[in-house]
Amino acid sequence: MFILIFFLGFSLLSLFRDFKITEKFALAMPIGFGLTSFLMYFLDRTIHSITATGIDLSVSLSIIALSGIRYYLDWKANDLPWKRPRQKIDLSWLTLVWVVFAGMTAYLVYGISVKGLYWPTHDFDAILGYDLLSKAIAHEHTLANSVLTSPEIVNSCGPRLLYPPLFALSNSLAYFNGLETPGLVTTLFFISWAFIIYALLRRFVSSSGAIIFTFLTIMIPEMFYRASVCGTNLPCAIYTSIAVMSFVIWYEQKKEGFFYLSLLAVIFGIWTRSESILFAGGIIIILLYIAVREKRYKYLLIYFACIIPLLLWNLFLKAYVPRDQTGIFILKPFYDASKLKQVLTAAWDIMSTKNYYGITFYITIAGFFLILIANIATGIAKKENKILAGGSVLWVLVYFAVGANLFSLVLFALLVIAVAYVNGDKWEFMLIFFFALAAYTMTFYQMKDEQGALFGPGGWLQSGYKRGLFNYAPLGLFILVTSKWVSWAFGKLDAQLELFKKK
Repeated sequence: MFILIFFLGFSLLSLFRDFKITEKFALAMPIGFGLTSFLMYFLDRTIHSITATGIDLSVSLSIIALSGIRYYLDWKANDLPWKRPRQKIDLSWLTLVWVVFAGMTAYLVYGISVKGLYWPTHDFDAILGYDLLSKAIAHEHTLANSVLTSPEIVNSCGPRLLYPPLFALSNSLAYFNGLETPGLVTTLFFISWAFIIYALLRRFVSSSGAIIFTFLTIMIPEMFYRASVCGTNLPCAIYTSIAVMSFVIWYEQKKEGFFYLSLLAVIFGIWTRSESILFAGGIIIILLYIAVREKRYKYLLIYFACIIPLLLWNLFLKAYVPRDQTGIFILKPFYDASKLKQVLTAAWDIMSTKNYYGITFYITIAGFFLILIANIATGIAKKENKILAGGSVLWVLVYFAVGANLFSLVLFALLVIAVAYVNGDKWEFMLIFFFALAAYTMTFYQMKDEQGALFGPGGWLQSGYKRGLFNYAPLGLFILVTSKWVSWAFGKLDAQLELFKKK
């Protein structure tokens, strides 16, 4: 079954000529899981039965259909695969740095994969949520099973059961195949993740830069630990990272296939955890800018399809799932300076805790300052950069006067985005990152703090916010390595270190 899922993702990606073979191999498994989860949902809604046979048949038919479409397009263009000239093997990208970091990355991935495969499910949220639901799906062959339709179970397990179903449906595949735990699913996600990071970064930076930052991403402490735990945060981070990186590739390199990959990935991200909609919001802002400036509305309208999974899941919950829990959000706007300061302080405490994220967010901040200072310094002749230099001095004065409050942080974000825009250094990446992170953090500001539920030990900030940062930590590293300055530096480095000269 899992081999079929891989070929399902590969077949879909093969519809587009923009992807390299290595990218298709890297992306196939997560894309295959996402597509399969929708096929399972379709089976549940139509014949009200999810079985191993039904899944295998649906996936197989989808592979045949997608492969047939690709073959027809190639035949029509007189460009069948066996008629294409063979490309010569090029190893000019190979450096000793690549060998060392690739070896260390492989060792880490192997170690955590072994743990994930053989350790039983032990995470509290999984036992009372994702894993429990996946067992019910496999046992009762329906998503609307006795776990989700029981008021007692739903109310006692809380929101853990109510996340969108991609991960629970994917985990149920392990049980359909007779496995004792769903560890294989998380392991396949994580192994794919290592290849995806490298493959997408190679679109911007040399092989040494890509493998070094692949290593840095893989070894983010909390994310690395969660690679052996049944949880939704890691798959969600994988999908959102694919969505944002693919969108940047489309925006800068005009590769049409990456636009649709971005859309597909953000749909799967929302189908995993609803908070992924924040990244869709940032991307839609960029598409709105394109629509207004270039009079191209097509992409903006297409991207609104990302709300489909949110609508599907909420309609399902409303129809089948009894919920008595009171809301955790304050539904009206308000201003509480003390609470806002607490949220921002707690957020930075989590980001800067070495056991959680190492130095990831320090590297991210260093990247922002590099983009700010290097672009202004080298382009100071521009009138816009002179104005931004003055704005930067103003920000320094504000920061030393009031510290890291909402005003100084927003001013800094606007400065970084403006400098990146004026100097053509991935301003769209910065805007998506800052928009999503700000909205995500302010979501916790809107939460009620009843009996320490927000700030207390094990509360929403210490658990939910901490793991929600999985979506942002990799992107923070990617912002630095894909900046034109770091990309240029790694290009010069690799030119000196290559083991095989390009013929």
